[in-house]
Amino acid sequence: MNGLDDKDKDAIHKCFNVVQRDNIGMSNVWYLCKGVRMRSFHTRSVASGSGTIYPCLNISLLATRRPEFYLWNIEVPMFVLTSLIGLTWAIAPEEVGDRISVSLTLVLTAVAYKLTVAQSIPQVAYLTLLDKYVSLCFIFMVVATVENALLPSLVQHGADRALTDVVCLRIWGSGWLACCAWYVVTAMRLQNKRWRAMQDYDLQNSLSHGEGLGTGTMSESQMQSQGYMRLFEA
Repeated sequence: MNGLDDKDKDAIHKCFNVVQRDNIGMSNVWYLCKGVRMRSFHTRSVASGSGTIYPCLNISLLATRRPEFYLWNIEVPMFVLTSLIGLTWAIAPEEVGDRISVSLTLVLTAVAYKLTVAQSIPQVAYLTLLDKYVSLCFIFMVVATVENALLPSLVQHGADRALTDVVCLRIWGSGWLACCAWYVVTAMRLQNKRWRAMQDYDLQNSLSHGEGLGTGTMSESQMQSQGYMRLFEA
């Protein structure tokens, strides 16, 4: 803590509960690690109009979003909307207009819902696992809609059309279930990796004065090299 006088240092060391994880205002959205990294430095004289050099104390900690909000407000609704489009196969293949109408209605509903919850999703410049899942939902919706529109013109005979329709339903359903299984397994593995990374981060940033304030030893470059930031950006 270079740049701080003895009085400030003593005041900091006496505050064992500067950061309290259990009662933070955003505890329903964020989960905080125990370890807190502290770095002291001085500002440059050119950064001040008067040429004054100020001591600074930088405090940083690792946080991850809680997944419950995205599970109940994005993942489950998109799963239901995409699964409902499979009900279009319950309509006779000859009723092309009804099939397309139901399919387009569900697609437009999904698009409107996606735009509604877009503000609640972190706006980042890369695809997260949730973005990939939502994109796959739209792909399966479009595939079902295209099948409903093109099947009558591609297969003219009634019996062949019904058989082809059943085969398409089985292929689409199998692909959709496989996609959902892949997403659930991948999300669970990623969540487990994040929890292990946070526990490892807390272990390496062992607190020197009880819970709440510590002097971590991991630098940002070390966090990058060990894959911490990549885990929490997915």
